[in-house]
Amino acid sequence: NLQATLAITPPPNVYAPLSTLNGESGSFTTDGNNYYFLDAVVLSLVDRVNNPPTVALYADGGSNPTGTALETLTSPVSLGNGLVSYTASGTQLLYPNTTYWIVASGTDLTQNAWNLTADFTETGTWTIGNGNAFTQNGGASWQPTPVFAPKFSVSGVVVPEPSLFIPALAGAAAFLAACKRRLA
Repeated sequence: NLQATLAITPPPNVYAPLSTLNGESGSFTTDGNNYYFLDAVVLSLVDRVNNPPTVALYADGGSNPTGTALETLTSPVSLGNGLVSYTASGTQLLYPNTTYWIVASGTDLTQNAWNLTADFTETGTWTIGNGNAFTQNGGASWQPTPVFAPKFSVSGVVVPEPSLFIPALAGAAAFLAACKRRLA
């Protein structure tokens, strides 16, 4: 299910600090052929893998993340060598040929760090953006930079027959709303 990886090993000597105020983000764009459910994200961290950062998926604001988190990933697991895997709910729909942002921020005032790279060589059917955007004010504003990109991989599961699935999902939501009104 791996869709894109940006040279996550070996770790470089360039990194982005993460804390409750400092955040880092990297973008990826899905292929134009399929709908996907977000599956997992793996980050390459410098240290403190025992206190991993918070990781979330955001919409694209052009050159930085925008809005509120579409999904916050959970259950960070250390894979060794500074790699930490995060699990998605499996219900976040990713649209074809659409850019999204992975945002990492610290869970407290002590800093963790996300490895960066100037090598934009990638593998997979999705593309990972060349560059990043960072915040020093908890996401109130973002500063794009084209020099380095955070090291991560992202995976998704292809949605079978999306032309049938999406209307069915909308119908299920309407049915649940009707049931909720009856119970009220």
